[in-house]
Formats: sequence, structure tokens, C-alpha cells
Amino acid sequence: MPKLKIIKALFFVMIPFWVCGQNSYKLLFKTNNHEIITHLFYENSENFIAVLQTYNTPNKYIVKETIFSCNINNKDDTLRWPVKLWRSDTSLRVGAIVRDNDQNFIIAGNGVHYYDYDSIISRFHWIIKLDQNKNIIYEKMYNKPDEIKNLDFYTWLHLLYTKQGNYLYAEHLYGFIPTSKFRVFFMLINPDGDTIKTKVSKSFAEIQALTYNHDSSAILMHESGQPIPNCDDTDGALVLDTTNFDVIDGFCYYEDANWEMISGVFDAKLISNGDLIVAGDGSAGYPPGVYLSIFKYDTNYNLIKIAHLTDPDTSINPGWAENIAINKEEKIFVTGSFDNALGLFPEQYCWVYVAKLDTGLNLINERYFGGDASYDVYSLTATDDGGIAVCGYRYDYLTNEPNEGDAFIIKFNPDLWVNIPNNLKIPIHNAIVYPNPGKEYLKIRTTIKNSDFKLFNASGKLILTKNISDLVTEINTKHLLKGTYYWIIYQNEKTVDNGKWIKL
Repeated sequence: MPKLKIIKALFFVMIPFWVCGQNSYKLLFKTNNHEIITHLFYENSENFIAVLQTYNTPNKYIVKETIFSCNINNKDDTLRWPVKLWRSDTSLRVGAIVRDNDQNFIIAGNGVHYYDYDSIISRFHWIIKLDQNKNIIYEKMYNKPDEIKNLDFYTWLHLLYTKQGNYLYAEHLYGFIPTSKFRVFFMLINPDGDTIKTKVSKSFAEIQALTYNHDSSAILMHESGQPIPNCDDTDGALVLDTTNFDVIDGFCYYEDANWEMISGVFDAKLISNGDLIVAGDGSAGYPPGVYLSIFKYDTNYNLIKIAHLTDPDTSINPGWAENIAINKEEKIFVTGSFDNALGLFPEQYCWVYVAKLDTGLNLINERYFGGDASYDVYSLTATDDGGIAVCGYRYDYLTNEPNEGDAFIIKFNPDLWVNIPNNLKIPIHNAIVYPNPGKEYLKIRTTIKNSDFKLFNASGKLILTKNISDLVTEINTKHLLKGTYYWIIYQNEKTVDNGKWIKL
């Protein structure tokens, strides 16, 4: 496989923001294009897979997709795969990568053929199968059935490796000409890439995740945007049979007592005992507070635990493609962008949020990376060293050109640090102070307990001290003058975090 010098030949410049700590680093793909790392996947104990999406190519309609293997310990061992996923007249988008029992790679996506810059010839689905050495076994394209040929809009697609050794491709499509139409498309493919079965179903829902149930006797299609049977118009999962993909049951991501629910962007994974973990945009209470929330269900789809992360005084977007990862020790990781603004290229900064929990949904720790740009988070994957990798794109309205985001990968170590905490050159916090700017109060959210929060004015005078013993601590700031303040958290007489807070 080509090494990093091939990436440079393609005018990618990888800029490390700091010297790597143990099992951690950051890669920034800095070009004149808008680029996103859209997906991360597990490859093996040494590497994870990253999918890079490039816009603003010479043909404005063509989106280039490039796949890399990234070493979990060394950013310089990033390798570009030899498979080409674009043509001068064809755009191919990667939606999923799975491994079969022979450790072959199966890559699935959708694509568009163009006659010229303005004329679409056809839209299609495709699969590429590669062996362990990334050699192509076959590449096949599949025309859409007549019923969905005019549906031009796609959401995330999903690929399930079935217990029979086949591949189930599922995707939500929609269009508005001549009338609104929403469909789910299933395609079952054998190991040789031949179609076994296709099915088109009416559905307003976007497929957020596709999993088996605990004993693989049914398929769970996790959806948003369409009412689930007996769920009072909330999001949830449809239970499908494994033969015809017909709906046989359903359950909702909702709890009556406290108006708690998950909706919007979410992901779902099974843990080893068959329990189901779902994470995404959550809310609780009335009027609702908005969180990054995790629901846990038993094998009979009974809700057994809820964890609300982040805080309703902020905004949160879970990772768009994947926002849950579970490692071999069954630690659960979730990610999203914290305190983010609406829009693709906002004039506001935010944070990458990562959290680590046990299978009881008890929070172990959480970190906030950034605050120096706007970060949009797309995916994460667990790595065999106990850490995770997170990806997306970064946009700084003060330094980036308009419509020019820089793709990034952050490799966190098992403690969710990048580099040694005391030597950071880019902010990573284990505490967040918000709302920032704020007025009548501020809140401190941190997993660091038995510590002291101290607030100083711009002249360095100590204004207040507050002991921290809970996950969230609130301080009344009505009496403070408008201006800039600086905070420090001390534990055992050592500084463990610090930052700036503005009073309006």
C-alpha cells in the first residue's frame, strides 16, 4: 500500500498540532478543498480505517472518496489504499465497510454517472470486495429498481453481514418530483456479489442503524422521522424478519415518567449479553432539556437504564454517521460536537465531546477537545489499545476560506487524552464552564471530584472559590461585573484544568 508520501503527492499536508503522546495523536488534512473524514471502521489490532470525502473537485459534481489505514500508535504509518473510488464522470460515495469470515473487505455505497457537469445519466448502488491485502476481488454496480429511479436524495446507508454469510444493504431514499415519495430499499447480496433479493418499502424514516437482535433471529432497523407502531409518534426501532424484511414488531426510544426520549441522529450497538445500547439526541422533562443521551434495553426490548450526558444549557450534535463504539473490554464510548452552532461553516467555535462509560451506563470520564474552531463530528471507532479515534471536519471562520473545511482524525488514548495533559499545545479539557458567555450563573461540568474551582478577574484577583463534588456544579454570578474571567480547577494542590469565561 502507498505510504504517506503518496498522500503528499496528492497535495494533502498532514499537520501535527503537538508531539504524540502514548497511543494518541491528531491528523489534520489541510488543502484548498472542503474535506470530511466521514467514517471510521475497525481494521485489526494495529489499524483503523478512515474514509476521506473531498468536495470542490474540477468537476463540481464529483465527490472524491479515499480510504486510509491509520496506525493506532503512529500517525506517520497512515497508508492510502490502492483502490480508486472516483472517475472523471462518476461519483462514488462510501457508506459502509464490513469484514467477512475470511477477513475480506466489503465496501458498499451509492454513486452517480454524469454525462457532463449538468446532466445525470443514472444513479446506482455499488459494492467492491477486496482481499486482506486490499486487492480487488470484484467491483459491481446495481441499477435501482424502477420504483425508486427518480428518488434523488439519499441518507446514510447500512450494510449488515448476515449469519448466512451474505450482505444486506439497506438505504432510505426520497424525492419530490412529481410528488413526494419516501422509500426504504433492501438488497440482499451473496458473497460473489450477485443479488439474491431486493425489496422496496414505503417509509418516511431515515435508517440510523441496522443491527441484529440478541440471538440474530430478527433484524432491528433503528429509525428516525417516522412513527414506530405503539410509540406515540416517537423514534425507535422496527423489528424485521430475516427472510422478507417484513415488520413484525417495534419499540420506541421513550420513557413516559419523565418525558425522556431519543430522536434525531443516533446509533445502536449490542453488548455481549445481548443488551442494546442506543445513543443520540436525547431530551427529558417538560419543557424538554436536550442532551447527548444513552438508552439501554434488555433482550425483550425493555428499557432498563438511561444516561443523559452534556447539559440542556448547551447544544449537542451526536456524530452524524456513528456515535457509539464498544471496545473488547466492553467500555462504551460516545461522541459529538458540544456547544455547536447551526450551519456547515458557522462563525462560532465549539468542542469535540467524548465520553467513556461502563455497561451500566456509569460515566467513567469525559473530555472536551477544541474551542479553537468549529468542529463537526461524524464517526468514531474503538481501538485495541483501549482508546478511540474520532473524525469529522474543522472550520475556523478567521483562517479558512469560505466553504473550506479541514478533515481531522483525533486518536485518543484509553484515558481520553491526546498527549500528556500538562504539555498540551491545543486545548483539551476534562471540565467545561458554560454557558460561555454567560450572565446570571455559570455551570462547571467535570468528572474530576473532590476539587476546587477558583474564578479570577482580569487583574488576577481571586473572586470566588467553590468545592466540586458533583458532575455538574452551578454558581450564581449575578453579582459579578461584566468582563473576562479566568478559572482554574485544583485537585490536591495541583492545577488539573483552566480556561476563560466571559460575563455579559
